[in-house]
Amino acid sequence: MMLPKKNRLTKGFRAVLSKGERRKNSFMMAVYVKHQQHYARFGFIVTKKIGNAVVRNKVKRLLKHIVKENLAQIPNNISVVIIASPFVSDWKVVDKAKVRASLLELLTNL
Repeated sequence: MMLPKKNRLTKGFRAVLSKGERRKNSFMMAVYVKHQQHYARFGFIVTKKIGNAVVRNKVKRLLKHIVKENLAQIPNNISVVIIASPFVSDWKVVDKAKVRASLLELLTNL
């Protein structure tokens, strides 16, 4: 399940990371900036500290799926880069419900 094209942050990662405000919880960090469009854009970063390519891609797919399912609850006119935390002990067996709850809490409070 892919995000709609207008909701993907393809250019401007560096601008968001350098100028954005940061919010953090135990599973991830969100760096965000406000913009003029009437929709939210998302980018995802999962570093090699998380695991091998298979695990990193599963984490990215999980995060993208959660965002896509809940686009209506997320505030508009923001660009967000979500960085998965390397301090989670094992992303392979992480509770998806906890990740979903923490991501939604993080995004709705931006």
